[in-house]
Amino acid sequence: SLNNDYHEAWVNLGNIQHKQMKLNEAIIAYFRSIEIRPDFADTYFNLGNVLAANGNSDQAIRIYRKAIELKPEFTEAYFNLGNLLKKNGELEQACSFFRIATRINPDMYLAWKALAISLMGLGLISEAIQAYERCEVLKPWDPSALEEPAGICASSQNLQENIKLSRLAQSLYKRSFKIRPLICTFDFVQYSDKQSPILSEFEKLLPDNASLIPSFLNIAEHSPLSLYYLHIPKCGGIRFALPLQECIRKYEN
Repeated sequence: SLNNDYHEAWVNLGNIQHKQMKLNEAIIAYFRSIEIRPDFADTYFNLGNVLAANGNSDQAIRIYRKAIELKPEFTEAYFNLGNLLKKNGELEQACSFFRIATRINPDMYLAWKALAISLMGLGLISEAIQAYERCEVLKPWDPSALEEPAGICASSQNLQENIKLSRLAQSLYKRSFKIRPLICTFDFVQYSDKQSPILSEFEKLLPDNASLIPSFLNIAEHSPLSLYYLHIPKCGGIRFALPLQECIRKYEN
């Protein structure tokens, strides 16, 4: 109100209104900022984000392109533009922008992930696997970089005809199991000695030929930290634990 041409104030106002999800007001603030300083790429980027969140994809795409024009090394703008195009089904264009983002910042995990998914959508399996391998290098404890392409390969309509694709899916799943073993958990809330209604309810879900084996049979005092083994004949075993497994999941990255 004291200085209607205060560029930084209009930008900050737009940022706060965006966080408050007052999208239309944020758009007005950003456009006013651009009127004052039309050469500031970050304002265009922020405006593009709000327009995209408000469902104005076409306008957001034009604004992102303007941000890139003003700042050719604007990695986040390439990435967000690619995401919008990917959402619109324009996978080839999306890939081109994801490639630029990864070229500018080779350690941008999200860009590699989006590129891999888009390439898979185009059926470019080999190139997609290379992108997923880069994801695996950047986040070695994230099994999704293996599980996602494995699932896509396994669900391919040509799987039965394509032995190579089938073997690739199997190989990827096997590698993912080293990161995310076939381990599940259940929580013994208010666990009391050997009588647990939760355990009883869980046992009802087991196959008739399965048995739940406590690992603490030789331990005088067991606790919720104790391990259980679910044995299903001829099907291998699944280990259940609390809270060890959840700690592994929480900190696996």
